[in-house]
Amino acid sequence: MARTKLIEGSRWILQGTSNVLLVFDESEVRKIVSECRRVLDYLSVAEVIETIDDLVQFVKDLSPCLSKVRKKLNKLMCSLNSIVL
Repeated sequence: MARTKLIEGSRWILQGTSNVLLVFDESEVRKIVSECRRVLDYLSVAEVIETIDDLVQFVKDLSPCLSKVRKKLNKLMCSLNSIVL
């Protein structure tokens, strides 16, 4: 009886922990997708670049966005690679 309750309690704890981790992962993926959309939206500015100065400004403005996406993706890849099955 006590053993069954212990096993059942452990199962619920693991299920709850698993659910929390899944929600966290989904949140991180949504953040990455949001950043990617910002980059895609900003890429439309490239169509109106006419001068070198415009191009320089475009790259300056785009670089932080791309860096943010890269960092978020690297963080996610590291967390996925560290999962032990």
